[in-house]
Amino acid sequence: MKAALALLPLVAGLLLLSGVLVLGGLALQSLHNQPRYQIVFGDIECAPPPGLTREVFLEEVQMLASFPDSACALDDGLPARLSAAFAKHPWVEQVQGVEVAAPKRVRVRLAYRTAVLRVQAKGDDKKRAVDRFGVRLPDAAVDPSLPLLVGDVKPPGGQEGRRWGDDRIEAAARTAAFLASYQDRLHLESFEAATDGGLTLRGAAGRISIIWGRAPGSEPLGEAGADAKLRRLLDFAEKHADGGELDVRPEGGR
Repeated sequence: MKAALALLPLVAGLLLLSGVLVLGGLALQSLHNQPRYQIVFGDIECAPPPGLTREVFLEEVQMLASFPDSACALDDGLPARLSAAFAKHPWVEQVQGVEVAAPKRVRVRLAYRTAVLRVQAKGDDKKRAVDRFGVRLPDAAVDPSLPLLVGDVKPPGGQEGRRWGDDRIEAAARTAAFLASYQDRLHLESFEAATDGGLTLRGAAGRISIIWGRAPGSEPLGEAGADAKLRRLLDFAEKHADGGELDVRPEGGR
């Protein structure tokens, strides 16, 4: 009997705690349902990718992710859900952060993909753009000033926002990204992919031909690295703007 009486304060405390938790959960649920804490997806703050308005971009993100029209700012999982939603868009390379500022403000920071190369698959009249990883970009990314990859490359194997699925395209994209900041000096017009994985670069309406070889980081033994190739290429372009041929591959060559 004494033992039972001794337990009464503990039982009472547990019941009180349970009641507080239940009431707290109900109160929180009530707050979740209040309009003042509902975030409208179309009101999310973000800088849109090139060629799109923020409104259109958000519509596309919402559609691709099947995200609801609104969500509660008090939801602890909201930042992760929003990050996953924005990551599905083909323009988005990285979701850098999601900031939820109560009661109804959300800001999303994004890093976007940059087109470095156009690709025309064999037997396909359409030109498409890829980023430095060989990821296929939306049609709006196709810029006539970008070099065009030609050769026996297969059509894309996936949707926009996915890798093309051809090793030669990924190698050409890495090379194009490496050379992109020098395009105003090189004026490269096309890349040609060889069956051995090497590349030939052309400019000046085909009058300049550069045997580049393998992509940066993939050079075989005996082939110069990308930095050495670039130095030779820049020197050649400066001296032979009207035409000529050069093989930049030999290690130690000039």
